Amino acid sequence: MRLNTPSFQGARLREAREARALSQVMLAELLGLSSASVSQYESNDQSPSPQVMSRISGILNLPSHFFTTPRLERPAPSLFWRSRSAATQRIRHAHERRYEWFRDVISVLVDHVEFPMPRIPNLNPPADPVMISNDDVENFAVQTRQFWNLGDGPISNVVWLAENNGCVVVRSDLDDEKLDAYSNWDADDSWRCYIFLGTDKQSAVRSRYDVAHELGHAVMHRNTPDRVKRKSDLHRLMEQQANRFAGAFMMPATSFPSEVYSPTIQTLLHLKSRWQMSISSMICRLFDLESIDEDRKRLLFIQMSRNGWRRREPLDDSLEPEEPRLLKRTLDLLLDNGILYNEELVRRTHLSARVIEKVLGISEGYLDEPPATLSLPLRLG
Repeated sequence: MRLNTPSFQGARLREAREARALSQVMLAELLGLSSASVSQYESNDQSPSPQVMSRISGILNLPSHFFTTPRLERPAPSLFWRSRSAATQRIRHAHERRYEWFRDVISVLVDHVEFPMPRIPNLNPPADPVMISNDDVENFAVQTRQFWNLGDGPISNVVWLAENNGCVVVRSDLDDEKLDAYSNWDADDSWRCYIFLGTDKQSAVRSRYDVAHELGHAVMHRNTPDRVKRKSDLHRLMEQQANRFAGAFMMPATSFPSEVYSPTIQTLLHLKSRWQMSISSMICRLFDLESIDEDRKRLLFIQMSRNGWRRREPLDDSLEPEEPRLLKRTLDLLLDNGILYNEELVRRTHLSARVIEKVLGISEGYLDEPPATLSLPLRLG
């Protein structure tokens, strides 16, 4: 008599495989099976034996009940990608799957605690990005700073600024150096903005720029339909607009240019520690503001290349990346007060502790640590 796994969900195997950026052939090799067997499992034409099920669970690092529990139906995410053209489709699809897992974890956390309400200004941007001019982008950045009462000086910590205004920020390894960041404006969660930053390059200034870039999408492209986002030419346009927003938001036209007493590499290096922006982004900002012309911009980038600064700039090793704190504080409060237990989080999400740590961007082993003995108010704002 052939044994199988009762209630096995082939769609869950496909989900787990894709989240690991594995093809059917790659997973079959890891399992010591034929790719045809994996295909039959995913299509529910065949169910794995208990022995094979154990190998699947171990290799994909997910509990067995993950594969026997149907997925909670939720609209497919429509993510904004940084470097979409460079990152492979398989990697992007893997992060779409991981985003679904992330939302599974969030849905458990919000049963116990309220996150800060989203405070992204609704500036009524047009749905068609073609209708957004460069002047519009500059104005959106100015109005966003005014909405948050930021003045016109450097922003000390843009990650905490985003979190304090209801965004949820995650820093984790994105498993692809060509993928810098991505975000989602989630209509199912009070239009909350979720921002995912890569740790692959460990650059504080690039990470700050990425946050501002994703905020630009949240402000300017909130009304843009998914079908528009999927068009390559319009996606490139939205990326250019988000880049300009990031420069305008982080380096206001009313203050930054006046501090550039001479548009030289050494001047920009001096300003880097104050504004905590990359030299390359400062060059682009000066060009956007017409403070330098195309020839000067080209010369500055040539000088950067000669200095070997295009991939790694001075101060990149000394400026510490800004770390999100909202999700870690949320877990600390819930676990330390005995409101939520590790086992319940694993059971309700059907994910392993390691996977939960990965999608939340918290340190490996955190969910294995015993809770502290203390009592804290459940306030996150």
